[in-house]
Amino acid sequence: MRKTITFLESYNPSAIVVASNAPSIMVLDQIRQYSSVQLFGVFPPLQEALATSASGHVGIMGVGSLIQSEALKRFVQQHAAKPENVALINASPLVELVESGSFLFSPAETQTAVTAFVDEIFRQDAPIDVLTLSSTHLPWLRSFFKAARPECQFLDPAERVVAAIGEGTIGTGLIQGLVTEDENYGLPAFRRMLGQIGVDIPLELVG
Repeated sequence: MRKTITFLESYNPSAIVVASNAPSIMVLDQIRQYSSVQLFGVFPPLQEALATSASGHVGIMGVGSLIQSEALKRFVQQHAAKPENVALINASPLVELVESGSFLFSPAETQTAVTAFVDEIFRQDAPIDVLTLSSTHLPWLRSFFKAARPECQFLDPAERVVAAIGEGTIGTGLIQGLVTEDENYGLPAFRRMLGQIGVDIPLELVG
């Protein structure tokens, strides 16, 4: 994280967003001292979820590393009067649907997978009526979640972060995409996904 922040600071940003729930909860406080600009984290909107819920039962969906962490359990204890009514749901099986581009190119199959996942959640905890999309990937599946369970509300943590940042300092108005790749997910595939959603930004491959 220190190395990444130092790298991002070379672009002279007015702020840096740690756009993942897991490191935001686990290490954000420790790494603030290493940044010369303001750092923003992305956290499960638990208080908003509880305030919105009619049943008092909500769920936090995230990747396994977050859901299984002691840091998240402490977060829930701090922000929920009844922590036992907050389900921690490992949504790692859905990440592949986004990383592979299936949600763009195979929507029917994606809907089947998301619906089966959501059905299992409600088999285990029927009173839930609000779920947080507490992974960078999950908001891309929001429409599939809503189709699977229209009566449930799905909260995107990023919306609060955007509002908190405000206008920042005056910039150039340009967007630069910094991209990593591996043997499974390359830059061309990522360009194809961006093209599918109508996004055309310059991409820089970083190691």
